[in-house]
Amino acid sequence: MRDEFTAERAKQFSPFSALKGLDEAMYACSRRPDERPMLAEDAAEELNKRLCAMQPGDNIECCFYRGGKLVHTVGCFEKIYPYERRIKISGTLIGIDAVVKLKIL
Repeated sequence: MRDEFTAERAKQFSPFSALKGLDEAMYACSRRPDERPMLAEDAAEELNKRLCAMQPGDNIECCFYRGGKLVHTVGCFEKIYPYERRIKISGTLIGIDAVVKLKIL
């Protein structure tokens, strides 16, 4: 009888999560974003040369900064939008200013 009473009492004070998903949301907010790398002048010039050399249909490996982290993608170069300062790789629009590395495969 004593064990049943102790078990019920322990159950009463067991921890619970009043707000589902709060722990995950707090972790996501506390996560620090990747530091955005700044390109040196010669690296920016090399990137510009590669952008000018790309032709539609070229396979491209691209590393760019989006949403607080660095994203790597490989795909087919489709088009460059000079006035919007964007490039399109396999249907994805990427800001030219966000590009860190670009390699023609």
